[in-house]
Amino acid sequence: MTNPFQPAELGDGGIRHEVNVFVFRWQGTQPEYLLVKPKPQHEGIWRPVIEPIFLNEDFSQAALRGVREETGLKDTPDLVSPRGAGIEDIGDIRLVGWPFGYFHGKRKSGPNPRPSIADCAWASFEQALLALESNIYRQNLLRIHDSLSAA
Repeated sequence: MTNPFQPAELGDGGIRHEVNVFVFRWQGTQPEYLLVKPKPQHEGIWRPVIEPIFLNEDFSQAALRGVREETGLKDTPDLVSPRGAGIEDIGDIRLVGWPFGYFHGKRKSGPNPRPSIADCAWASFEQALLALESNIYRQNLLRIHDSLSAA
């Protein structure tokens, strides 16, 4: 299996810290989540916005950068950041995904995804949970959804 990550994105011992950003909006009293689907050569599965966290970078900066780069959204959002991180081992790589919620309140300005994104779609919590194929993304969606439900 080839390593899909650049060497600079992997820390000591093959650990990659990344933000898993769930862009959300309110549909009545329930949140809807924006899922993205990269083109097959990049992954081809439904997922949140993901972005590596670089050395000496604030996690929230990585979250904002990832949303701008993958979706084109440039809001000044309220970020939700629950405690904890999802962890998943894939071969010799350990992914540590730090969850963030990104409130997209502007209904008229939708996402304008970058060319490597094949599709994006808004989904209810239940639809998103079923669409996400990775355990780490499901764990982090649950963290975000619990934080939003408690608010």
